[in-house]
Amino acid sequence: MSLMKSIISVAFGTSLSRIVGFIRDILIAKFLGASMMADAFFVALRFPNLFRSLFAEGTLNVAFVPILSGIMHSQGEKKARVFARNVFSFLFYVLLIFTVLVEIFMPDFMFVLAPGFDEIEGKLALTTHLSRITFPFLIFVSLVSLLAGMLNAKEKFWAAAFTPTILNLTMIASLFAIRPFLNTPYAPAYALSIGVLLAGVIEFIFLFWHLKKADFLIGLVSPIKALFHLSKEVKTLLKKMAPGVLGSGVYQINLFFDTFLVSFVGAGAISWLNYAHHLFQLPVGIIGTAIGTALLPLLSKHIKAKELEKANIQVSRALELSVAMSTASMAGLMLLSEPIVRILFERGLFSFPIRFIQLGL
Repeated sequence: MSLMKSIISVAFGTSLSRIVGFIRDILIAKFLGASMMADAFFVALRFPNLFRSLFAEGTLNVAFVPILSGIMHSQGEKKARVFARNVFSFLFYVLLIFTVLVEIFMPDFMFVLAPGFDEIEGKLALTTHLSRITFPFLIFVSLVSLLAGMLNAKEKFWAAAFTPTILNLTMIASLFAIRPFLNTPYAPAYALSIGVLLAGVIEFIFLFWHLKKADFLIGLVSPIKALFHLSKEVKTLLKKMAPGVLGSGVYQINLFFDTFLVSFVGAGAISWLNYAHHLFQLPVGIIGTAIGTALLPLLSKHIKAKELEKANIQVSRALELSVAMSTASMAGLMLLSEPIVRILFERGLFSFPIRFIQLGL
């Protein structure tokens, strides 16, 4: 598949996700507004995402896809499947242990992440409850990212690009299908948290089915073998991940301090920043994610085949496209920030001043 066709395939799936995501945000703004309940939910959603880039697409796939592609083209698909199974098993057991520990000590984690919430009665407790529901999502979203990398290595991009749409659709459905049955003033937040966890399960099943269709089905090895008898290829992967973990860690520290500091501002502050953040994530997701996802396996294939000139051409085309589209998107968001926010969010419980969104952008 050519670079442009791959980019279009990923961009279409990502665009669909972002459009449905804006519908989700409109409904969240309507049912939760920029309130204590909204702040608690956004922190509960942000908490597993603090670790997501460490365990998933931020570091793992950047190293995983080139190694998998190289094994696939040099040693065959059978060896590639063994490598993928070993990585999948290692990641699953590490995530399972990590998630159990975090669930046990969740109140302490929440106090460290958002200590300002303790100044408002019930806010920290609500955030803790919601986070205990959403945090297992980390297991599923990380494994989903790994499965997506396997599909991308086989140059099958659409299914992986569609998975974020599943999350948005499930969260929307939870507001209407689960919320009415919850007897609590915070029913919308609990419904959304349950929806996040259900979405992780559905995404995993969806991509696992597509892997089966692609004849690349994998299973689990024993915990002892997965954690203590690492293959040479898995050790190589972990070594290549190390720089990415450090780089991503710096970004996650920034997110942590954002949440930490804003938790002291008052009810609604985290929500304001969250809505603003989602606006500029639209072009970032469509342009950056699509180009990066499509470019990586093609680049790996050319480099493994020692076709350096073709690799350089692909990189140049990707950079030109990125600069052109991101510059236009930046200008549009700067010039049209106020009407965009008024049209998308100002309804229901959402009523905070427009200037906070402008500051967020």
